[in-house]
Amino acid sequence: MLRQLTEMLSFLAIAVAMFRIFIAEGYMISTGSMAPTLRGYHKQVICPHCENDFGFGVPQPGILKAGDPLINEYNLAQCPLCGTFPIRLDKLPRVEGDQILVHKNTYDFRAPRRFEVVVFKHPEDFSQAFVKRVIGLPGETVELIGGNIYIDGQLVSKPLDVQRASRILVDNQSQRPVDEDPNWKDRWHSPQSQRALWLPEQSAWRLDARAFSEPVRLDYRHWQRRQNMLASRVVLNDWPDELLEPGSYSASLHYDRPTQQFTCRGSLPFDVADRLIESAQAITSLSDDQKQSFQNAVKELFRRSHITPIVDFYAYNRQDFNLQPYQVDEGTLAVDLRPETIDGEITFVMENASGQARVRLAVADKTLSLSTQFGNESQPQQ
Repeated sequence: MLRQLTEMLSFLAIAVAMFRIFIAEGYMISTGSMAPTLRGYHKQVICPHCENDFGFGVPQPGILKAGDPLINEYNLAQCPLCGTFPIRLDKLPRVEGDQILVHKNTYDFRAPRRFEVVVFKHPEDFSQAFVKRVIGLPGETVELIGGNIYIDGQLVSKPLDVQRASRILVDNQSQRPVDEDPNWKDRWHSPQSQRALWLPEQSAWRLDARAFSEPVRLDYRHWQRRQNMLASRVVLNDWPDELLEPGSYSASLHYDRPTQQFTCRGSLPFDVADRLIESAQAITSLSDDQKQSFQNAVKELFRRSHITPIVDFYAYNRQDFNLQPYQVDEGTLAVDLRPETIDGEITFVMENASGQARVRLAVADKTLSLSTQFGNESQPQQ
């Protein structure tokens, strides 16, 4: 019996060794360079305000020594949905990275393909393995322009499976902040508030288009509770002499008299905007029209400073507020649509600086039509 068990274990050990040498080998991902497709060591965070669940990358054990100033930065996360910052991570456990099994002989039968994930050895140190995604193929010229990939001067789009594997969550309407922070406004909103109702118990919007000639609009604005990098500005005819200089209220505020530009770097906090309006209202030498004009300018600056383009912020990464964010041109929208009638239609419109795409769904005949417009080119598809 002992001999049989020994032989069986020996045979298993030999089989595993042969399997690893000639067929496949397992690896554990240690860093976050391939996140979100593959995640390295990280902490799993739940936002205290909107309950969004997201990963935050941390170094491998032993990388940071006691007293390293980066230790504190790796314990501060920002929620990608509602912008809550900081979220303390000190007491959260470190989670190991993803584990993968790599077929070692694939490229004996075919060449690497664009956008697939590969593992390769460091050319100078075979003990180190790297996992990356293939972008360029032999003989090609690769360019990154505005976050987009160009191969030999032609824009290359990622296939759907790659988009799904690498996309980053920007907003989830079912996870709305539960606090009453005046610096937060709902991202999805409608100018027809009586016909577009949010139903909290169902985590869904109900759009009522019956008995109305015009469609119901539901718009998205990328409202940020707090952002530090982008500047916003409005026209303000004059800065009241009786008020303190803008920098006295906030270091992020500036008024340029020659151009009449009232500027805010980052998000204008609600309490600062409120204090500005109250101070102007208390000035007796200002007319009602001047007070109203000043109030409108402050409110508009508050709104603009919180609405930003969708940028390449990724909550998995350690926050570096010195980095300039880049606007993202690609996006995906996922919806759960439940028509209450057998007729009517719904149209989804997504646009960026280059153009727009429209998807029209006719409920009655269950057909989809897609039309795109980029510059002067328009392409309808059924």
